[in-house]
Amino acid sequence: MSSRNLGKSYDLDVDALLEEEDLKDKRAKGLAGADVEKGGSGNPMDAKINGTPFSVLMDQAVKMKTAQQATFRDKFDSWPRFYQNSVFANEMVLAARKLESFDDRLKVAEKMKQEGNQHLAEDNFLDANHKYEQALAVFVWAENTHPDWKNRGMRDEDLKEGAYTDFNSEAEKNHVERLMTACYLNLALCCQKSSEHDVAIRACDEVLHRYDDKNVKALYRRAISRITPASSGGLEMELAIKDLTLANQAAPKDKSIAMKLKDLKFQMKKQKQLDKKQFKGTFNRGEIYQEDEDLKVREAQERQRLEAAKAKLEGVGEEDTLERRIFESEALHKAYLKQGKIKEADELREKIDKALEAKKRMEKREKEGSALEGKDVDFDNPTPEMIKEAKERGIDLTDPRVVSMLRTLKAQKEAGNEQDANVAAQAYHGETRGKLLEMVSDMKDADVREALVEMDVNIPEGASDYKGIFVDALMEGKKVPAGFKGSPHGPVRAFVIKCLKWLSGGNTSFFGNFRNAFLIMCVILAYRGVMRGGREGGWKMKVPVVEEARRGDGGVSLEYEEF
Repeated sequence: MSSRNLGKSYDLDVDALLEEEDLKDKRAKGLAGADVEKGGSGNPMDAKINGTPFSVLMDQAVKMKTAQQATFRDKFDSWPRFYQNSVFANEMVLAARKLESFDDRLKVAEKMKQEGNQHLAEDNFLDANHKYEQALAVFVWAENTHPDWKNRGMRDEDLKEGAYTDFNSEAEKNHVERLMTACYLNLALCCQKSSEHDVAIRACDEVLHRYDDKNVKALYRRAISRITPASSGGLEMELAIKDLTLANQAAPKDKSIAMKLKDLKFQMKKQKQLDKKQFKGTFNRGEIYQEDEDLKVREAQERQRLEAAKAKLEGVGEEDTLERRIFESEALHKAYLKQGKIKEADELREKIDKALEAKKRMEKREKEGSALEGKDVDFDNPTPEMIKEAKERGIDLTDPRVVSMLRTLKAQKEAGNEQDANVAAQAYHGETRGKLLEMVSDMKDADVREALVEMDVNIPEGASDYKGIFVDALMEGKKVPAGFKGSPHGPVRAFVIKCLKWLSGGNTSFFGNFRNAFLIMCVILAYRGVMRGGREGGWKMKVPVVEEARRGDGGVSLEYEEF
């Protein structure tokens, strides 16, 4: 090809590239009638257009193309690198995904992991990384479904995520989870050795979020990757301390974790003292952030907000969770501003303002008092506001039985002080236990013992008072499993019906105490499995259904329906 044709050729190539990027206006301004210089060395990349090397123009065009495509691949760019690479899987990985046999698929992935381990032992971190990524991609992957995606580019709309889920047993699933966990942890180690700490953190996240939130190695390696980069600061150190604290709780005998945690806490304390000394008087002198006046103004405003918040929250105790969190959030907001993280600071500011509004509403409600409290409340004629507020608390003021209980509770509250209420509560507790013992008196010891076994209650050696143990277990919240081998019309079922009949008898002294009323209902709920039947099917029975009967005594009737 002659030098003349060579120059013309490259002029056409540049035109095509610019047209593809939709930059005709720039071409008209900068390249119309451009002087194309031929490369003296004969190398096409030495050709120049208006004095600019063709290689430079090509590089700029590629960057513009990449920037344009980035708008179509937000999801892809948000993925960690090891998951992105599953889109570009090699033939071996693609073939493994098509294997129908779980054992064959697992065998391929295990082989890849072992090869990765071998590379890791030889400090060949790059190859080890690739092998672990391949092993992961056998079971979890993403693929591009567009047939011409290599020319079209990566677009989120063309991506499809996949995962192997055809497990024949829980053992197979657990085996894969162990394999994936090992690959993620080793991949994180490779990335740490290669100073790719952001990828290492994402690999540890996969273990902690997918499989085991208390995995010691994942917590430890994530903590190390948080604090190792030179760009890490106080926030990263705080997150690392949280990770190491969890790791130390999970493995208290691991001295390396304990020592690292102790060292980080010491460094954090030292850094805080240094910051306090270094930035003392900063806002008065105005010596920092001179290059960014906007940030400087924000700093000054936030200092005033922080001081106001401190004054407002002065004397707040540790028990006040909402106020303590607001105070801590204000401090974190200030830290964001110091680090120039304006977006994060604005988002946190919005949350703090909402929390302060919620706090004001709580204080107003406490000051004004609840519509359900006070001596002047008439439960027999509730206002719409009372009904609405009660409903929000799970109370139905339209139910006559509920109103009766509230009247009794109010009378007790007005009649005595807190100590009297405690004494009364103990008396009701004793009354409840006595009533339950009376109800189980006609049950056989063998039936009660069988129920205790099914309830997984520990029976002391040599114990003979099975009924007392049974009642105590009920009052502690123990439940009888749905599979209890009791007769559909046996003594346990009869006991539950007794409870129902007792409730329908209008025992106001008992109903005067919410806790005991709730306790008996729990007993009934605990035995709903027994009422519906045992493990062995094949027969039908009737289930008790409590329906309101507007009788003069305010009780309920027991009816049955086929189950």
